[in-house]
Amino acid sequence: MTAPGPRGHQCPGSPQPDIAGGLRGLACANPPGTGPNICMMCGALNMACCAGNICQSGGVCVTGGGDAGSTCMACGGSGQRCCTGGGGGAGTCSTGFSCVDPGGTAAAMCTACGARGQPCCGSGTVATGTCSTGLSCANVQNMGVICIMP
Repeated sequence: MTAPGPRGHQCPGSPQPDIAGGLRGLACANPPGTGPNICMMCGALNMACCAGNICQSGGVCVTGGGDAGSTCMACGGSGQRCCTGGGGGAGTCSTGFSCVDPGGTAAAMCTACGARGQPCCGSGTVATGTCSTGLSCANVQNMGVICIMP
């Protein structure tokens, strides 16, 4: 039986690092619905986020509309949200993908990078971005920093 608790409440067996770098245990999570925050398993993919919007490696905390709660969703791959950058830095993606922020309220997403006409991989700047062999990064008007034939 889980007991109601305020957000940030320390639950018995609170999340502890495991040998794979993920989380295990209980935390006060914000599940879907109008009920109270409860002590429950958290941090794994497709489960509630742990307090502080924390998910295991390879997951990002996504807040649903209304009171849909917060869920850890896969990140970093093609068409997925960007993973949270360490220390609050820029979002990250798996190798071969670049984190592209469309601006506004839309989430930054991982898109293929490095090929001709695609965003530059890495930092996304002309100076430090990378492309496939024979291509280079350039800032092309209305297209952003993309890979082109030199």
